[in-house]
Amino acid sequence: MATSYATLIISAREETRDMVYSNMIRQESLTELRDGTNTVFYLQNQNIVSGMVNSVQYGPWVTYGSNKRSLSTGAFPFTLDAVNSIITFSSAPDSGSTQPLFVDYYYQWFSDTDYTSWIDQATLELTETAGSFVGPVGLGGDLTPALIQLVVERFWIARASLYATKYATSSGGASEQVQTVTANYLKLAQQARAKANSLRKVAYVDPGQIMQPASATITTQPTTYTPKE
Repeated sequence: MATSYATLIISAREETRDMVYSNMIRQESLTELRDGTNTVFYLQNQNIVSGMVNSVQYGPWVTYGSNKRSLSTGAFPFTLDAVNSIITFSSAPDSGSTQPLFVDYYYQWFSDTDYTSWIDQATLELTETAGSFVGPVGLGGDLTPALIQLVVERFWIARASLYATKYATSSGGASEQVQTVTANYLKLAQQARAKANSLRKVAYVDPGQIMQPASATITTQPTTYTPKE
């Protein structure tokens, strides 16, 4: 029986720590383009989590003046383009700094569409048909753990690609060395690849043989032999 994308995506997100609750931003200030007439603002991260997920409210929440952590239907209405991380207010915030304006929200590094593509690529690599991944193989093994690690590898390569287009920065006494971050992400990708290769081999090993020695020593007593004269 083929494993559903929803199940595989959740398993991959758990491994990459990219669940709906994994990445929270507190009090991101919306100062750019705040001129008293503009209603459109941009958040720093994309793939914003919004609304109710498994009976839990994930926002986003806007604080503006006396309106504390207001939802889109609250005292300071707004609409959200979650994919492009654009907030549009029904009325423009003031242009001054006396009224604080910031957003609390959760985001995910990549969309389900990205994970679906990575799952398809990993499925093909495991010599199965994209869209119809089947984990169990002969002798009781399962390729699912190997597939998840192949997806994790692609996640870290994608993260490295995002950083590779940036440049080193320094602010407030702290600095970010982009080349170091990129190298670390690629190292994590290599580790995931190695783990995937190992798990792929294990899936095809007879579980009964794992507990048995590959070789043994047998001691016997030869019969008495008297050579001819």
